[in-house]
Amino acid sequence: MSTFLFLAGGVGFLISIIFIIVNIIRRKKIKKPLIAGGVCIFLFIVSLSMPTSTPTNNSVESNKKEPAREVTKTETKEKQKESLETKPVTTEKKVEPKKDDNKITYENFLSIRMNQSYEEAKSILGEGTENSSSEIGGMSTKMYTWKGKGISNMNMTIQDGVVVGKAQFGLNKNNSGITLEKYNSVNEGMTLEEVNSILGEGGLTSQTQIMDLECSIYSWANKDGSNCDITFQGGVVNMKAQFGLK
Repeated sequence: MSTFLFLAGGVGFLISIIFIIVNIIRRKKIKKPLIAGGVCIFLFIVSLSMPTSTPTNNSVESNKKEPAREVTKTETKEKQKESLETKPVTTEKKVEPKKDDNKITYENFLSIRMNQSYEEAKSILGEGTENSSSEIGGMSTKMYTWKGKGISNMNMTIQDGVVVGKAQFGLNKNNSGITLEKYNSVNEGMTLEEVNSILGEGGLTSQTQIMDLECSIYSWANKDGSNCDITFQGGVVNMKAQFGLK
C-alpha cells in the first residue's frame, strides 16, 4: 500500500509542477492545480512516513534457511538413532590360555611302579576306566585303561589293590634308526644298558611282575615302520623279535 501511495503521490506532484509551469507561461489562473499539487505532495509525504511491509533480502534468506536447519537437525537425530539401533553390542571376552590337563604321558607311565597301590597310581593318572574284573582263589584282579592324545593309551593290571602290570601304546615317539646288523648284535643275557649302547635308548612298552619275577618289553622303531622288541626277564635279555629291519 505504501508503495502505491509513494508512486501516486510522486507522479501527481510532478504532473502538478508541470501544469503550474505551463499555466504561468500562459498566464492563467492556477488555483486548482495548486490544490491538486498540494494533495499529491501530502500523499507523497504520507507514503514516505509509512513503514514498509516488504521483507528484506536478509529476512527472506533467513526464512528460507530456517527450514533447512530444522531438516538437518531432524536428519541428524534420525541417523544417530539408526546408528544406535543398528550398531551391534560387542563384549570383550578374555581368552584364557588353554591348559593341557592330559596326564596320560610317557613320563607318567614310567613313574608307575610295580607293587604301587592303585590310589597312588590314580593320583598320578587320574581315575581309569575299568575294563575287566575277576576273582580267583580270593585274589581280586582288575584291569583299567586310560586314553591319551590321538590313539595313544595305556592300561594297568591291579591285583588285590596294587599294580602288577602296565602297558602303553603310542605315548613315546621312537625314531631309533636301527638296522638288522645292530639287531643281530644283541644277544641273550645282555643288560638294558648294553642293549641301549647298541640300538640307542628304547621305549618301555610293557612291564609285569609275578611274585618276585619281573618281565619288561622294550621297543625300537624306525620311520618306515620297521621295528624290534626285546624282552628282559630278571634284568637281562630273554627274547627278541624284529619286523622289516634291513
